[in-house]
Amino acid sequence: MEGKVYAQVYSLIRVERDGLIEALKELSRIGYDGVEIISDNSGGLSVPEFNALLKELKLNVIAIHGWGSDDEINMAKACGIKYLAFDAKIENYKRETILKVCRELNEKGRQIRDLGMKLAIHNHADEFLWVEGEEGKTRVYDLLLSETDPDLVGFQLDVGWAVLAGADVYDYIEKNPGRFPLIHVKECDHVAKDPAEFEHFPPEIVKQIKRDEHGAPIFTDEIKAQLYETRSWNKGLGQGIIDWKRLTDLANAQGCDAFISEREYYHFDGSDGTAVSAAEFDYKFLRSL
Repeated sequence: MEGKVYAQVYSLIRVERDGLIEALKELSRIGYDGVEIISDNSGGLSVPEFNALLKELKLNVIAIHGWGSDDEINMAKACGIKYLAFDAKIENYKRETILKVCRELNEKGRQIRDLGMKLAIHNHADEFLWVEGEEGKTRVYDLLLSETDPDLVGFQLDVGWAVLAGADVYDYIEKNPGRFPLIHVKECDHVAKDPAEFEHFPPEIVKQIKRDEHGAPIFTDEIKAQLYETRSWNKGLGQGIIDWKRLTDLANAQGCDAFISEREYYHFDGSDGTAVSAAEFDYKFLRSL
């Protein structure tokens, strides 16, 4: 695969604002075509300095993954970033609640489009829960797809979380052409037996997390260790249950711009247990497709 192999910097630095410059240098050394950054973090550099560094490292920033804030929108515009990715904030799984979220996403997507960019909704596992009263028939993700405007709202399909939730990712891509400009590449070794596994941040850990002045979570070493162990389903690419050749062929056929490796877990066969080693493994696997 040429020209579409990207990495989410989260894979190397999680959500800390320190360490971005070093992470970018490592990803450039490995050979990635570009990155997705977290929020408006530029590593303390001004926008011109940041753009100059990216040019020097030959890295394209395809997307910002954040919260859809004005700071993120302004940075994306100044850096020529194509996509703004964030989660759909859904309080409950009633149809009317989800439809309200879809209307809000369309409006946000229109704002972003008018600035020359596109919104891309990122998922975890809970978007694949059933709509209340429509169990076995309609998933939350189904409504997000059907009730948002394709011209305004795209999707950044996180394959690992979707497969963990039991979703047929191949079917979603094939039946919704053009809706998935970004794919988050993440392996999964099983389908969850209990929706409790769907939690991105398990409740018993969430209550320990504090937030900074930007509203971003602050992860202590203890919390990071706890979260890490909940991610052991994220094996090395090709070591789980996902058919990556089939998936990337389908995604490319419908116009995917980037396959973005996002790594939750580093201890798998072929890695020495470090973030950099895992990033190198993922890069080689993606290039081989």
